[in-house]
Amino acid sequence: ILGIQRGKSIFQYSLFISKSALENLTESELQSLLKNELSHVLLKHASKKLIYSCTPLLGSTILAICAGLITLFILKRPDLADGIGMSIGFLSFFTSFHWIGLKSRYFEFEADIHSVRILKIDFDHWASALRKLDALMFQNNPSFESYPLPKDQGLPETEQRIQMLATYLKHRAPSQSESPPLA
Repeated sequence: ILGIQRGKSIFQYSLFISKSALENLTESELQSLLKNELSHVLLKHASKKLIYSCTPLLGSTILAICAGLITLFILKRPDLADGIGMSIGFLSFFTSFHWIGLKSRYFEFEADIHSVRILKIDFDHWASALRKLDALMFQNNPSFESYPLPKDQGLPETEQRIQMLATYLKHRAPSQSESPPLA
C-alpha cells in the first residue's frame, strides 16, 4: 500500500501487485493478501505511521538541541556542548527508530487481526500466501541463494507472525458479532 498526496485528504491509497504474485498465488491467497492490505487502509496505518515517525524524530532533534544549549549556556561548558548534544541526539535518534520499528510490527499484527476477524479472510490461505511471497523473494534474489529457507515455510519473521495470529485466534474472546461456541 502506498499513500499518495492527491484528492481531498493527504492520503489516497494505491496498491501495487507484482506480476510474480499474480502468477504464483491462488485466487484465495491473493484475496487474503488484498484484504490484509485493505485492513491497513481501514485502520489508517499510513497516516499513523507518518505521525509516529515524525514525532519522535522531531522530539529527538529538539532534545539534542536543548541539551547542547543547556551545556553551553547554563553549565558554561562550551567544550562539552557539541559532544553532549550529538550524543543525546544519536541516542534519541536510534531510540526513535527502534520505537518506529516496534510500532510498525504492531500495525502489521493489528491489520492481521482485523483481516481475520472483520474482513473474514481464511487464515490458512493468508499464511500460505505469506510463505509463497517469501519463497518468491528468494527465487528472484540471487543474494539469498545460500539462505536455508525450510520447505513449506517462510522466513523466521513470517513464521513468527503466522504463529502469533494463530495463538491470538486460539485464545481470543468472541466478538459481539460472533456467537460463542456451543457447549
